[in-house]
Amino acid sequence: MSRVGKTEWGAGAVVLGLLACMSARAQDTVTPAPKFSIGAFVGYRGGGSGTDPTTGAEYQLAAAQSYGLVADFRVGPFTEVEVLWSQQNTRVQQTAPVNAQLFDVNVGYYQIGGTYLFTTEGVQPFMVASLGATYISPQQAGYQSETKFSFGIGGGVKLPIGRHFGLRLEARAYGTVLNNDSSAVCTNGSCLIHVSGNLMWQYEANAGVYLSF
Repeated sequence: MSRVGKTEWGAGAVVLGLLACMSARAQDTVTPAPKFSIGAFVGYRGGGSGTDPTTGAEYQLAAAQSYGLVADFRVGPFTEVEVLWSQQNTRVQQTAPVNAQLFDVNVGYYQIGGTYLFTTEGVQPFMVASLGATYISPQQAGYQSETKFSFGIGGGVKLPIGRHFGLRLEARAYGTVLNNDSSAVCTNGSCLIHVSGNLMWQYEANAGVYLSF
């Protein structure tokens, strides 16, 4: 082998060695993916309407502010288990044949589900699906509080600001499964909220912050 060939092989070996060292150093400095995050949010929720089949009067839950907490546990490179609580303190209002504010009602969602992350570093778009319960608590004497099965679907984006802190923006839809007569907010067998089919839908947009560890 010529001296030139030996020189080229030697230079190539040095370059490969440097690249290997740089690659190993880069791997050592990559920030591990967080295993857990917890966040708080505020939002705005609407939806939840129906018609009284006896009188024809129309009722709905007034659109109002919501707030809550969410925790995510990393279980795979792109997947998380999520636990969520979202609360809204609103009012039952009649919309037809006349407009009338009736009484306060609190609607809380308690959900557990799965989140899929589209990226693992930087800005993280995500989708989420969940199952759980809806707790409906009328703030009026004579009306019973009720717990209904519900589910949620949604999506959003996580915007990291620092290593352990970021912003979270999302939109969700909640479907609450009502009983056989498709009703809620009841007293002595009389219910104000009746819906077509067996689902009551509400929709929510949230903005919040999160800490990750």
